[in-house]
Amino acid sequence: MKKLQRTTWLIAALLALLGVQPSAALVVYRIGGESLPPPAEVDAGAEFRQLSWADLDRDLGGESFGLALTEQITPFFYNASDNMATTLSGVSGNFQHGAYNGFEDVGDELSLVIDGDPTTFFLETRPREHAHTFRGTALFFDLGGDFATRLVRFVPKVGSERSVAHVIVAAQTDAGGGVDQIEFVGASALNRSLGEAKQKKGIELKVVAEILENKNPQLDIELDGTPIRYLMIHVMPQDKIWDLAELEVYGGGFQGSASYQSNVLDLGEFANLGWVRWGGRQDEGAQVEIRSRAGGDETPLVYWRNTFRGDEQVPFGEDGKLLTRKTYGRLGPIMRGAITDDTAQWELWSSPYEFADSAGVALRATRSHRYVQFRIAFSSFGQAGGQLGYLEFAVSPRLVTSLVGEIDPWQAAVAEERTFTYALRPTIEPGDQGFDGLDLRLVGGRIVGVEAVRLSGEPVADFSAVAEDAGVVLGFPRLDVERSGELLEVDVRAEIFRFGAIFEGRVIDSTAPGEIGQLVAAGEANELVDGNQLLVQARTLDDKVLGAVSLSTEAFTPNGDQINDQVEIAYELLKVTEPVPVEVLVRDLSGRLVRRVYADIDGAGRHPHQWDGRDEAGQQVAPGLYICQVEVESGGQRQVQMRPIAVAY
Repeated sequence: MKKLQRTTWLIAALLALLGVQPSAALVVYRIGGESLPPPAEVDAGAEFRQLSWADLDRDLGGESFGLALTEQITPFFYNASDNMATTLSGVSGNFQHGAYNGFEDVGDELSLVIDGDPTTFFLETRPREHAHTFRGTALFFDLGGDFATRLVRFVPKVGSERSVAHVIVAAQTDAGGGVDQIEFVGASALNRSLGEAKQKKGIELKVVAEILENKNPQLDIELDGTPIRYLMIHVMPQDKIWDLAELEVYGGGFQGSASYQSNVLDLGEFANLGWVRWGGRQDEGAQVEIRSRAGGDETPLVYWRNTFRGDEQVPFGEDGKLLTRKTYGRLGPIMRGAITDDTAQWELWSSPYEFADSAGVALRATRSHRYVQFRIAFSSFGQAGGQLGYLEFAVSPRLVTSLVGEIDPWQAAVAEERTFTYALRPTIEPGDQGFDGLDLRLVGGRIVGVEAVRLSGEPVADFSAVAEDAGVVLGFPRLDVERSGELLEVDVRAEIFRFGAIFEGRVIDSTAPGEIGQLVAAGEANELVDGNQLLVQARTLDDKVLGAVSLSTEAFTPNGDQINDQVEIAYELLKVTEPVPVEVLVRDLSGRLVRRVYADIDGAGRHPHQWDGRDEAGQQVAPGLYICQVEVESGGQRQVQMRPIAVAY
């Protein structure tokens, strides 16, 4: 014992000299909520690392839009009495005016109309004229986000009798659609301004209010409260010389859309991802969506360069090196191609976590990773908004270097008990802890019991099995570096209940109960078994009329960038002498129909069809995992095959 203690001390001392700190069994990260006490896991020996919402670095993928960043994050909010024009800089907005060459930043004199001080004013003594025609003045607001807008008010300088006679208010609204030509006296000036706004800012404006005759020095223009970000006000005063003390914009409520994306967080080493939890609120009528993704390298994106050889794009520069965010930014604008997700090294963005699961839910990932990133989207309406005080997640060191598994058979009848063989093969390197247990769950089905456990084909007699909800926890002799690459097989009696049931397994170390088990990733664990997957597809027939069903990719990004925008679903029909009815469907994991891609009759041969990532209503589907299902009717019977497909943006 003393020799072991001395050896442990020497190893710790050597690591300290080398600047290496031993990893804690469990590490809890918290973003925000700095004034809160440490999480309860710290009392049990977990390490705690505090992060800040405001600690964002664009070079690390961090960015925020429309949010106030303190110990918590919440969309910008205005009271009904707040003049939004005076706080533009606080919400990343700006104020410009129309010039002969387009829109430009206002000068010191014109900026007085949004300073909130009615004693200061703008006095126009040099009216804009062109070919002896008075053109008026176009003022352009970017509110920095979409806010419900109900009133535009013109306030003259104290004692002034000059009035704004003719005013046109144009805005970009949720209704969309631009106005090509406005018909009124002096319309050419506004049409020029509308065109300049579209050309320079890439937006479409529509007229939302028009005052043709006004003789009152103070003018109130009421709007309908539609959320607006871009607001253009074209002023034709009564006289060529005119004054304005304040131009005020009122609405009230939360910014309609706001978002937060954390830095890519480096965990320091490949780790098993555990749970995520949060604290905050989500008002009725509002939505807070939390997503995550994880990967094995520093950047989740691939940057592409145009080669001008047709539509070709490549992910490296002219020097042959892979493009990074910085080197991509140094390319000329016409050289920059698309920016896409790195699906080789990174998981896709998860589907949104249910906000009601704030007490804790499994962090979505299919394997161990070193990097994690979070994305939070706020959708608000009027007085209904949301707020996130903190977000916590837990990780622990991975047990083995890699771990792949597959299920046999990968097709089965629904609601019929049968034996499945769950096979996994670990790669265990020096320094890895190894494992002596397996937590196996069947999502979308039920495990009835364990029949046998084998290691390298030999029965394991001294295994234990404890039944859990929808699964079982197995114990067996430890697999360490000496047993790296050996095949572990578990025969389980189970039944599936839905279109796609997934066997989810985590290997565990019983000597470290506080650590997080390591997920088994789908792959070729047993070269004698077809499938290489952990998803069991439902089937009803054994007749081989429907042959191989394949996908052109396991994940695609239908975001309109012309790269990986569609997935090809192909199938083979065998042994049919005449065309038979075929349907190609996309369902979610609960079996609900998302899109009917194809429905017609086909003869023998291979038949490809494309899915563009849209549902039956023509809307883009939410990112996440879906099931592509091919159904064939032959001889009064139905055959079905399914393949999982991931969608990301």
